[in-house]
Amino acid sequence: MVDCIRWNYPTDIRYGCGGISQLGSLCEELAVSNPLFVTDPGLVDLGMTKDAIQCYRDIGTNIGIFSTIKSNPTSKNIEHGVEIFNQGNHDALIAFGGGGAPLMQVKL
Repeated sequence: MVDCIRWNYPTDIRYGCGGISQLGSLCEELAVSNPLFVTDPGLVDLGMTKDAIQCYRDIGTNIGIFSTIKSNPTSKNIEHGVEIFNQGNHDALIAFGGGGAPLMQVKL
């Protein structure tokens, strides 16, 4: 098993065993209090996703969830995500998933 590894170039990326358990404390470290968690419809109900979301709730962080992403996000899909972000007064985006949809959505 690989320990959780931290890689910074140019963005802080963490991966490996135990990484999910660090999510809540990372929000505290970055002074994030209301992130929008972006994932795809296939992942939103899985145990690992629920565990990740619970890490935020355990430290009292509000968290919004946006999971209506298409495999290849359209401009309408991205605009909807921006609308959700603004309506929820979110202060950060968290992309969660192995596919490109959440990562592409958050980058745009």
